[in-house]
Amino acid sequence: MVSADDPITYAEKRRSYKRRVLRKNSSCITGSSQSNFTEHDSSEDDLTSDLLSHGTSMLFNLLPRKWEVVQPYYLENVNFRICTYNVLSQNIIDRTVFLYEHLLSSESRHHEISWSYRSALLAKEFGLIGADVFCLQEVQNDHYEIFFRPTMEKAGYRGIYKKRADPLVDGCAIFYRADFELVYHKDIEFVFGSEKSFNHGNVAQVVRLRTKDGGEVCVTNTHLLFNRRLGHVKIAQAVRLLASIYEATPDSCPFIMCGDFNMQPESPMCNFISDGFLPFANLKQFEVSGQGGSGGSVLRPDLFPIGIHRHEKNFNNRDAFVHNLKFASAYCHVTEDLKPEISAFQSEKACNPDFIFYSIEDKILHEKPRSPCILEIREGQLHLVRRLTLPSELLLRSTIGPWPNFTTPSDHIPLVVDFALL
Repeated sequence: MVSADDPITYAEKRRSYKRRVLRKNSSCITGSSQSNFTEHDSSEDDLTSDLLSHGTSMLFNLLPRKWEVVQPYYLENVNFRICTYNVLSQNIIDRTVFLYEHLLSSESRHHEISWSYRSALLAKEFGLIGADVFCLQEVQNDHYEIFFRPTMEKAGYRGIYKKRADPLVDGCAIFYRADFELVYHKDIEFVFGSEKSFNHGNVAQVVRLRTKDGGEVCVTNTHLLFNRRLGHVKIAQAVRLLASIYEATPDSCPFIMCGDFNMQPESPMCNFISDGFLPFANLKQFEVSGQGGSGGSVLRPDLFPIGIHRHEKNFNNRDAFVHNLKFASAYCHVTEDLKPEISAFQSEKACNPDFIFYSIEDKILHEKPRSPCILEIREGQLHLVRRLTLPSELLLRSTIGPWPNFTTPSDHIPLVVDFALL
């Protein structure tokens, strides 16, 4: 799993790192992060961008993540940082402890999965990121009251929480800077009437915020169904989510959609969100999200709850779902060496279910004979300026291994993006 000097040296390095990183408690979060909006061009800035980078660099002299500038000419205009982060509910750990064998196999590492240890790391992580808006998933309801809300309020944020339906005890939370104005807020429950097979307790949040500069942006936070065999349910949830953005967003307001979508890049479901079209022909339920596996019933209109199309104003084809929202992903989904990006990593599985989509004006595909296709993205009010890159599975397995661990408090890592909202 790791390639440190030897087991004894590595263990001592890990213990030393724990003492150093936890020396400061949640007071490390400050009420202002303007320094985060300057150009990150020094190694020290990169080292403190997130805990995965911080811990890996100290133990292995290697940076798994770095700030990637997408449009350098907008750097001086960066005024909006957003983060999406599945923080891993302690209740879910207790129910799925078999996923974290890398911690259970060593008695000296059991505490790395405890809430007391992980919450201290989360507080440190939030302070390093310093986003204007945090979209969090798997926030346990009692921990929201005793940890997340007081920690973030002390740091100068306001919060909104939506718990998943009983008996589930976690949910979604949005925290935004206190000098932002909440213009609109709606909680979404993915409930489809009497269709019990579609009702799994998943939720979403939609807010419209006015920044201190007077600009407005709509932000959506969600955690969609995990079960890869229920692709038709996942699609129904995505349709309801997109319809809610239509309702919340005036024509002139840009929007950002964040969360754990439990899908893989380039899957039919991901392409539906980003490209606006999902044909039913030959698409099977188990293959919708790209999470592995094949088979299931072929998608067809009668699989969906009666009237689901009324929640999607542009549903105009009985053989497909269609929407007119223009989205682009803030991430490329491959590393510099063309390996798949990873945002979630457990003992046996690594994947990329987390996304930040943002509104654009249009996409144009330029095709030339004997040349690679070029996708041109025409942006609107939101300009993607830089992002905190994601690592590959190969890099992770050769260094600190699966998450959570001594430096990474969740089995996901945060996605962080800087925008110029003009």
